[in-house]
Amino acid sequence: MATRDYYRDFGAERDRALTASIALVKGHETTWSTREAAFEYMRHKFPWKSWDPRVLYIHVNHGLYESSTGEICSNNHPELCSYREIPPHLDAADQYRRIVGLLPIHFILGGRNSFASPEAQQSILDTKHNIQPSSVQRVTKARHQVLQENPDGLADAICSVLENLDSRVGLNQRPRL
Repeated sequence: MATRDYYRDFGAERDRALTASIALVKGHETTWSTREAAFEYMRHKFPWKSWDPRVLYIHVNHGLYESSTGEICSNNHPELCSYREIPPHLDAADQYRRIVGLLPIHFILGGRNSFASPEAQQSILDTKHNIQPSSVQRVTKARHQVLQENPDGLADAICSVLENLDSRVGLNQRPRL
């Protein structure tokens, strides 16, 4: 998610990053002889090598599928499509700006350099125009894929948000994560 202003100012840079990401995904193997072979391959390749081993194990055993020939397969098509679709990310930023003053919005972001540049993140967390979320939590030892890289840190961040919810929030205004 990024604002239209961000995309106008940094669009060429962002497009280069997206092109590099597409090339990376296209270069990944998508078939293996066994789940163990898939796990070994993934644990040494970006982005999976930064994932918590428990998450990678779950991904290999439940996120990959077995083909009719018995190969273990991964379908990277949905990921590739998501890189090419810019308008939904801009629309999401528009909707966020529309509701941020109406509902408490809490962001949980990775604490390390990420796929989303600091400028893209700042375009959403814009305090200059009095558009700010209720809270921003940064999870250490995680980048863009917070859940995959630091599930325990994400759970702690969610608990922190829940523990600090304003008790004055009434029944008609439920907090949203």
